[in-house]
Amino acid sequence: MKRALVALPLLVLAGALSCFSERSALTDPIDEQGCNVPGTAIGNNRAVVLIRNFRFLPDTVRIRAGGTVTWVNCETGDIEPHTSTSTTNVWDSGPIAPGTSHAQTYGSVGSFSYFCQPHPSMRGVVIVN
Repeated sequence: MKRALVALPLLVLAGALSCFSERSALTDPIDEQGCNVPGTAIGNNRAVVLIRNFRFLPDTVRIRAGGTVTWVNCETGDIEPHTSTSTTNVWDSGPIAPGTSHAQTYGSVGSFSYFCQPHPSMRGVVIVN
Protein backbone atom coordinates (compact mmCIF):
# COMPACT_ATOMS: atom_id res chain seq x y z
CA MET A 1 0.00 0.00 0.00
CA LYS A 2 2.84 2.42 0.79
CA ARG A 3 4.35 1.88 -2.68
CA ALA A 4 1.07 2.85 -4.34
CA LEU A 5 0.90 6.06 -2.33
CA VAL A 6 4.48 6.99 -3.23
CA ALA A 7 4.07 6.10 -6.91
CA LEU A 8 0.93 8.21 -7.36
CA PRO A 9 2.56 11.56 -6.47
CA LEU A 10 5.53 10.69 -8.68
CA LEU A 11 3.21 9.95 -11.61
CA VAL A 12 1.35 13.22 -11.04
CA LEU A 13 4.65 15.12 -10.85
CA ALA A 14 5.96 13.42 -14.02
CA GLY A 15 2.74 14.28 -15.84
CA ALA A 16 2.90 17.89 -14.73
CA LEU A 17 6.54 18.23 -15.77
CA SER A 18 5.83 16.77 -19.20
CA CYS A 19 3.06 19.33 -19.70
CA PHE A 20 5.43 22.15 -18.84
CA SER A 21 8.16 20.84 -21.10
CA GLU A 22 5.72 20.49 -24.02
CA ARG A 23 4.45 24.02 -23.50
CA SER A 24 7.98 25.40 -23.35
CA ALA A 25 8.95 23.58 -26.52
CA LEU A 26 6.01 25.18 -28.32
CA THR A 27 6.36 28.73 -27.05
CA ASP A 28 10.08 29.32 -26.48
CA PRO A 29 11.16 29.40 -30.15
CA ILE A 30 8.40 31.90 -30.93
CA ASP A 31 9.30 34.17 -28.01
CA GLU A 32 13.04 33.98 -28.68
CA GLN A 33 12.57 35.00 -32.30
CA GLY A 34 10.37 37.99 -31.43
CA CYS A 35 7.30 36.68 -33.23
CA ASN A 36 4.22 38.53 -32.01
CA VAL A 37 0.92 36.74 -32.48
CA PRO A 38 -2.03 39.16 -32.31
CA GLY A 39 -4.42 38.49 -29.44
CA THR A 40 -7.31 38.38 -31.91
CA ALA A 41 -5.72 35.30 -33.52
CA ILE A 42 -6.19 33.21 -30.40
CA GLY A 43 -9.50 31.69 -29.36
CA ASN A 44 -12.24 29.29 -30.33
CA ASN A 45 -12.29 28.22 -33.96
CA ARG A 46 -9.10 30.12 -34.77
CA ALA A 47 -5.76 28.86 -36.05
CA VAL A 48 -2.35 30.51 -36.30
CA VAL A 49 0.19 29.78 -39.03
CA LEU A 50 3.70 31.09 -38.42
CA ILE A 51 5.87 32.00 -41.39
CA ARG A 52 9.49 31.27 -40.61
CA ASN A 53 12.50 30.07 -42.61
CA PHE A 54 10.44 30.17 -45.82
CA ARG A 55 7.88 27.70 -44.41
CA PHE A 56 4.28 27.79 -43.18
CA LEU A 57 4.19 26.29 -39.66
CA PRO A 58 2.06 24.24 -39.51
CA ASP A 59 1.50 23.72 -43.21
CA THR A 60 -1.96 22.20 -42.60
CA VAL A 61 -4.59 23.63 -40.25
CA ARG A 62 -8.16 22.55 -39.47
CA ILE A 63 -11.01 24.81 -38.43
CA ARG A 64 -14.81 24.74 -38.50
CA ALA A 65 -16.85 26.81 -40.98
CA GLY A 66 -16.90 30.42 -39.81
CA GLY A 67 -13.40 30.09 -38.33
CA THR A 68 -10.39 32.30 -38.94
CA VAL A 69 -6.78 31.54 -39.80
CA THR A 70 -4.11 34.15 -39.08
CA TRP A 71 -0.72 34.05 -40.81
CA VAL A 72 2.06 35.77 -38.84
CA ASN A 73 5.32 36.59 -40.61
CA CYS A 74 8.07 35.71 -38.12
CA GLU A 75 10.97 36.16 -40.53
CA THR A 76 13.84 38.33 -39.36
CA GLY A 77 16.11 40.64 -41.28
CA ASP A 78 15.54 42.02 -44.75
CA ILE A 79 13.41 39.18 -46.10
CA GLU A 80 10.98 39.90 -48.91
CA PRO A 81 7.35 39.83 -47.66
CA HIS A 82 5.43 36.58 -48.00
CA THR A 83 1.82 36.03 -49.08
CA SER A 84 -0.97 33.59 -48.33
CA THR A 85 -2.52 33.10 -51.76
CA SER A 86 -5.25 30.61 -52.62
CA THR A 87 -4.43 28.26 -55.49
CA THR A 88 -8.02 28.74 -56.72
CA ASN A 89 -8.21 32.55 -56.38
CA VAL A 90 -10.43 32.45 -53.28
CA TRP A 91 -8.17 34.92 -51.40
CA ASP A 92 -4.84 36.71 -51.61
CA SER A 93 -3.38 38.29 -48.51
CA GLY A 94 -1.14 40.67 -50.38
CA PRO A 95 2.35 41.19 -48.92
CA ILE A 96 2.76 40.14 -45.29
CA ALA A 97 5.90 41.94 -44.14
CA PRO A 98 8.04 40.59 -41.29
CA GLY A 99 6.36 41.40 -37.98
CA THR A 100 2.86 41.72 -39.51
CA SER A 101 -0.05 39.35 -40.01
CA HIS A 102 -3.07 38.58 -42.18
CA ALA A 103 -6.36 36.97 -41.08
CA GLN A 104 -8.78 35.09 -43.35
CA THR A 105 -12.24 33.82 -42.33
CA TYR A 106 -13.71 30.73 -44.00
CA GLY A 107 -17.49 30.55 -44.34
CA SER A 108 -17.77 27.30 -46.26
CA VAL A 109 -16.59 23.73 -45.81
CA GLY A 110 -13.74 22.53 -48.00
CA SER A 111 -10.03 22.04 -48.43
CA PHE A 112 -8.22 25.21 -49.47
CA SER A 113 -4.65 24.98 -50.77
CA TYR A 114 -2.46 28.07 -50.71
CA PHE A 115 1.09 29.20 -51.48
CA CYS A 116 3.40 32.21 -51.24
CA GLN A 117 3.51 34.15 -54.52
CA PRO A 118 7.16 35.30 -54.28
CA HIS A 119 8.23 31.86 -52.99
CA PRO A 120 5.95 29.27 -54.68
CA SER A 121 7.66 26.33 -52.99
CA MET A 122 6.00 27.49 -49.75
CA ARG A 123 2.66 25.66 -49.63
CA GLY A 124 -0.09 24.92 -47.14
CA VAL A 125 -3.68 23.76 -46.74
CA VAL A 126 -6.63 25.02 -44.70
CA ILE A 127 -9.21 22.30 -44.04
CA VAL A 128 -12.65 23.60 -43.05
CA ASN A 129 -15.13 21.12 -41.57
